[in-house]
Amino acid sequence: MGVNRQDAKKIAKWTGQVHVPKEHIDILPILKEPKVWILVLNYFVGLGGFLAMSSFLPGFMIKYHQLDDKITLLVVSFYLIFASLVRSATGGVTDKYGGGECAIMGNFLIGFGSFILAFA
Repeated sequence: MGVNRQDAKKIAKWTGQVHVPKEHIDILPILKEPKVWILVLNYFVGLGGFLAMSSFLPGFMIKYHQLDDKITLLVVSFYLIFASLVRSATGGVTDKYGGGECAIMGNFLIGFGSFILAFA
């Protein structure tokens, strides 16, 4: 399965990868690290929210705002494209400051925005 170790090193070097896994990777110590589970949960909620919003938004707009199907399609398409571009663009920020720190800041901003919207 896969390629041999020497070919894997050549491919990794050619694609710019710095780290090449050892022959055997023991995953249990990684799974015992609490930060790993926090980041996994954060990613699960973030991506899950993105997917849920993309399926929830059209029905909500049609049912509660009585928007036309074509207008709803345009608005939802704009939301999905914009959200995808923002996710891609912020990759550099997470590379610079770290995924955990950016996730915490993002969750704080979401919570703060939700609090403001709850009382608006």
